[in-house]
Amino acid sequence: MISYIKYFFYLILIIVSIIFFFSSDYEVDNVVQKENLEPENIGANDSLNIIENINYSSLDKDGNKYLITAETGEIYQNNFNNIKMKYVSAKIIFLNQEYLEIKSNYANYNRETSETLFYNEVLSSYLDNKISSNKLQLLFDDKLAKIKDNVVYMSKQGKLEADEVLLDLRTKKAKISMNNSEEKIKISYLN
Repeated sequence: MISYIKYFFYLILIIVSIIFFFSSDYEVDNVVQKENLEPENIGANDSLNIIENINYSSLDKDGNKYLITAETGEIYQNNFNNIKMKYVSAKIIFLNQEYLEIKSNYANYNRETSETLFYNEVLSSYLDNKISSNKLQLLFDDKLAKIKDNVVYMSKQGKLEADEVLLDLRTKKAKISMNNSEEKIKISYLN
């Protein structure tokens, strides 16, 4: 009789554990909607949580992997899905095992969409190409990286200076432009 009581309590414990697991707030990285990730002014009444040693990873619809880490992050209770990160490093690993690395002093990361705005001394590299800028925004739904403000592109062939680079993450092709159509993109070739 005592052994039946033990089994009954084990069964109840397992059922309660399963119910607790499925009813808790379990986050899955799904694409939901785009949000404005621009740096924002937060009111003094908003509750702030600071977390350290942040690591997130996600997969897009095509199977590319996105990893992002930061030393610290701030989460506000009124906007729980957006995290303002400090001293950030990110990597997109494509299916062919090539990767795009990004480093910046700050980033605003959306946990639902994985879309990220990197800002303040942004450095990115892909293969033997390096790009420095003030901002880089990853738009996963559109498969684009918008690199803006004081863009300097360095490769083995030379140096290029522009206001914006729009990088298609599928084809790896870039569209380079200036904000003012009368200004020219500056190109310096290495001999």
